[in-house]
Amino acid sequence: MDAQEEEFVLQALAAYAPGPLPEARPYQGTLGAPVPYVPDAVTRRLAAADAQHGRGAGARVLVLVRQAYRYLHEEELGAQIRKVVRTEIERSGARVLIAHSLGSVIAYDMVQRRELQEPGIHTLITCGSPLGWLTVRRALPHDSHLAVPESLAWHNFHAGGDPVTAGGGLAHAVTSGSLRDTRVDNGLAAPHDAVGYLAQACLADTVAALPSP
Repeated sequence: MDAQEEEFVLQALAAYAPGPLPEARPYQGTLGAPVPYVPDAVTRRLAAADAQHGRGAGARVLVLVRQAYRYLHEEELGAQIRKVVRTEIERSGARVLIAHSLGSVIAYDMVQRRELQEPGIHTLITCGSPLGWLTVRRALPHDSHLAVPESLAWHNFHAGGDPVTAGGGLAHAVTSGSLRDTRVDNGLAAPHDAVGYLAQACLADTVAALPSP
């Protein structure tokens, strides 16, 4: 973790778990085996996240934040990821895109880059999106507020207890166009898991109600 990434992580965690920091001490969360080096300032922010959002929340969020950092700051990697998504959309002829977690950041970035106009995605469904994080939106090469094209129907699903969304939606960040937020219950064991979101009847109903191609 270099200095630039550390600053990005600290800003994200400070917004996720604001307030006073715990006293400095070794972080007790599990970051994987073997445990990678984590700067002291970050470990304190992780402890604050655990204190506010439950044990292990900091570690789970840290993984997402570091993935987002790589996508947003490593241009070649980002271009490769967008190419894979475009290729699959073109192969399948999809008109509806369902994006989970970091995928929602990638999908929104592609919308703003006008990379989803052909063959023409008319509906975006996002689940467990970190786009509610101002730190993530500021790192995108667009405005820090969400702008939804009039031609795009955007449905966002967020679960109570999801450590990535902190139980909140995205409508508050939209300044143009419209986005529909729906709160769901994914249970307590794995509220951020894609399977939990995809199993929601309201998400299935949203897809079923879409116009035919």
